[in-house]
Amino acid sequence: MGRRVLLIFLLIFLLSAPIYGAARVLLPEWVKQKAISFVPAQNELSIGEMSSLTNLSILYEDVTYKTPKYTLEVDKLLVKPRINIESPLVFNAENLEIRENGNATVFRNVDIKLVFPKNSFHNIALDGEAALIEGPYKSILSETKFLLEGFNKRDKTLVFQAERVNSEILFPAAIANIGLGGLELNIAFNEEIKINSKVMNSDIRLSSYENDTFVRDVVLENILFEMALLKKELWTLPFKLSADNIRSPVGPIANRGAINAIGVWNQESRSCDVSEIISRDPSCGKMINLIDLSVLLSDTKGLFDFSGSGYCVAPKSGCPQRIDALLKSKSTTEIFSQVMTSGLLSPFLGGVILGALLSSPSLESSSYDHKAHIKVIGSHILLNGKPLI
Repeated sequence: MGRRVLLIFLLIFLLSAPIYGAARVLLPEWVKQKAISFVPAQNELSIGEMSSLTNLSILYEDVTYKTPKYTLEVDKLLVKPRINIESPLVFNAENLEIRENGNATVFRNVDIKLVFPKNSFHNIALDGEAALIEGPYKSILSETKFLLEGFNKRDKTLVFQAERVNSEILFPAAIANIGLGGLELNIAFNEEIKINSKVMNSDIRLSSYENDTFVRDVVLENILFEMALLKKELWTLPFKLSADNIRSPVGPIANRGAINAIGVWNQESRSCDVSEIISRDPSCGKMINLIDLSVLLSDTKGLFDFSGSGYCVAPKSGCPQRIDALLKSKSTTEIFSQVMTSGLLSPFLGGVILGALLSSPSLESSSYDHKAHIKVIGSHILLNGKPLI
């Protein structure tokens, strides 16, 4: 009996050794050629040195994938085959870099699974994790998870989670340093982009280029954000933002806040695609109008409601500025004392708004105490139809 068992093991070894050896030699090249065969004609995939490990994992070096819109580079890519039909391959990379229109995003310590949904080998997905993501505009995302569905199809969806996000965003007149905790993000994109996100908490610091003493800190909780980059006649950016427990270092601002608006580009954006808009191509112009804007702050102490539209409000818009806005408030002095104490509004602007509301006739309404109409035409400011100055 023992001799038979020994003979069977010997036979298995004699048969498997050549197969194993052949697999180590042939598998890397086979995977490479199979990957290249899936590359669309307008794209390019190049792979440098290849080597196989004892567990049949394959190490590819200097991998570059180029498309007309972006370039992906991986210095060392480890491919681990698995006996799993739905997820046959696992990829590992220490550094993965994506470049698009001069912007570079770097993924550190990335693990990605290739996923084939049941009964479908067409809608391939990528399921992965990254210890750190460093993106454009000085953004850093820690401990992230992501799922990219349909990456080889026209319509793609990215589901994204990050334990912590730290980002610096540059505006025309200020810098915003934003920290997010518990980010959940969904992005659907093809020729347009739609974003939905949820954040557990956030801290924001605003500072000015011109005034070193201007620093404003705000903390928010339970943030919901929706945004889309859509092309109708011109490119538009509708967005919604809401948050709870808004406060500054000196005290509470409001129990609840919400902002809705639509940004609109100028005429130069007509012929641009989404990648040119995102990269802020100078030939596409810029967002100059902010229409259907509403700002709502509500608290047990009061209510402030701002609604209106602004045209040519961006710096150097090339056209006269026009703003038409309606202000409404409840318990006006109480709600504004919290906002002005926080420093979010300058004393001058806060004083103008507060004065405009208090000088307006009182309303016989259970919802609001005061209402004021502000109109701006160029440098002229009208309050309830009369010049402010």
